[in-house]
Amino acid sequence: MHPLLRTILTLSPALLSAARLDLGVAPRAAPTSVIRVNQLGYLPNAPKTAVMCVVPDSLGGGGTWLPPASVPFTVEDTTGRRVLAPRTASAAGQFGPCAQTYRLDFSSLRKPGRYHIVSAGVRSPVVRIDARAYAGAADTLLYYMRQQRSGFNPTLRDSVHKRDGIIVDHPTRTGEFSNYGEWSDPEFDQVVNEAIAIDDPAARSEKTAEAQRIANEQLPWLPLFTGPMPVFMGERITGVSPSIAFLYYPWAATIGAR
Repeated sequence: MHPLLRTILTLSPALLSAARLDLGVAPRAAPTSVIRVNQLGYLPNAPKTAVMCVVPDSLGGGGTWLPPASVPFTVEDTTGRRVLAPRTASAAGQFGPCAQTYRLDFSSLRKPGRYHIVSAGVRSPVVRIDARAYAGAADTLLYYMRQQRSGFNPTLRDSVHKRDGIIVDHPTRTGEFSNYGEWSDPEFDQVVNEAIAIDDPAARSEKTAEAQRIANEQLPWLPLFTGPMPVFMGERITGVSPSIAFLYYPWAATIGAR
């Protein structure tokens, strides 16, 4: 055999092996991670923990990704100045929608202020440490109950919250959650707020009609269809309203028997 041909045949297996390595599946890139924090904030002397969550949808297919046993993290103020020395958080396993989690404990940071937690290139939303972090939170949680119990309360057998009742998810008032079209009219808002504050049913109804006239003139929405609301109940049951209105008033108080 010619020496040159022998050399080519000898090199071929090595070249093929190298080609398989080059064309093989590349190692999977690190998945996307986010840092979840208490959006209300943290009390200065209370425990403080954020959670780094590995997003499952970013893992993709093929290959194998092994979560690190731990991740370093630190805390910076809003100017980027480090206020907490680097620390390490161990892998805490899968939780809820997270393929892997790391609990970032920064309880030793007690100075009130606004901060960011930084770990593995991920930056958290603003973290607030404040002695009044929870101020008003309990009142906010009572919004729903206040709305449901405004008016006659069958337990107390009397009308309650005559003057502090509020409307939840008003569909046309400025800034409300269910005002999907973001329609806004200061006069309408004022009339609705005045109606809420009126105790006398007849006067409140008159003020509500005034707000309705404003809405009718400006047409913040156009009804396209009405969805059916089937209700199945026994012949001896009365007082059930076959309407989505049952979501917005204490409907159980009207149920009775023939």
